[in-house]
Amino acid sequence: MASQVCCDHGQLVFVIGKLQFITCVSNPINDICPVNHKVPDQILPNRTVISQLLNSTSVPLRSTNASESCIAANKMFLCSLSIYTCNDNERYFYRDTEIAYRLCMDARDICTGLEQLFNCSLYRNATMRHSKGVTCNEYQKLENDTCPMRNYKVPSYVDFQNVTTIRETAQSLLTQNNVETNCTNNVLNTICDIGYPACTTDEKYSVSLIGKKKCLEIMKCVESVNNTNLTNSAMQLCSNLPEEDMVKNLSIHTIENQMTTVTSTTTLNPNATSTTTLDISTTPMCCGASRLSAMSHILVVFIVWFFLGSFAK
Repeated sequence: MASQVCCDHGQLVFVIGKLQFITCVSNPINDICPVNHKVPDQILPNRTVISQLLNSTSVPLRSTNASESCIAANKMFLCSLSIYTCNDNERYFYRDTEIAYRLCMDARDICTGLEQLFNCSLYRNATMRHSKGVTCNEYQKLENDTCPMRNYKVPSYVDFQNVTTIRETAQSLLTQNNVETNCTNNVLNTICDIGYPACTTDEKYSVSLIGKKKCLEIMKCVESVNNTNLTNSAMQLCSNLPEEDMVKNLSIHTIENQMTTVTSTTTLNPNATSTTTLDISTTPMCCGASRLSAMSHILVVFIVWFFLGSFAK
């Protein structure tokens, strides 16, 4: 069967932000996730999202009479996955999975009887470095990647292996919960769209193929299996996407900076052309620096999704 091709020239996309050079700043949520390093200014940890994630695991842990030391250890493990490391004297930033691995092992040792919740081997030797200068790279089709083909470049912060791992885990969990096939396929394809934002052809902006409202509509089908934790975690995957009401919908076209009105005939699909006019002055740059990458938190969301699914049996 021929590979599906994503993003024809008529598809609407939503501006995430401008691709800029990353600098290192203090962690803005050190009160809930204490770390002794700086973080990249364009992928700041989201206080609301991380607070919800920490709470969504502590509640079921307490229901199993887990100790406070177990809950605290689990919190530090999830924090390590939520926050990127950024050093002023290095040319790259990264999610330090070696620290995550050690904290995962600590939590597994402390949380007696709950060892099955901590699959620590996922984080060993898995640290990925990302250049502070965000560039646009060709889409890499991994051997086990079942997402539809992409005919556009993606920002350099995209972690191809993570997207593949998340989609595989999602498929397994949705099957375990007897989610119907059409719903499962829609959810899996949406994970692909969240995981692979696009670069505009001038490589100045990143854009999302899906907005938050549409994503929530798709995830709503999971409600049919009456698993509240599964539904809430599925909805959480949409939390960092641009709001459709805040951002003007664009067809996939070159976005030129510092111009009030732009007419473009170039799209992300090199074989297709059309013309659009975009008024930059009335198009807010959605979501701020903390939303540069919806994938900056999706791995943690998915771990929580899998974690909560273990309590739903």
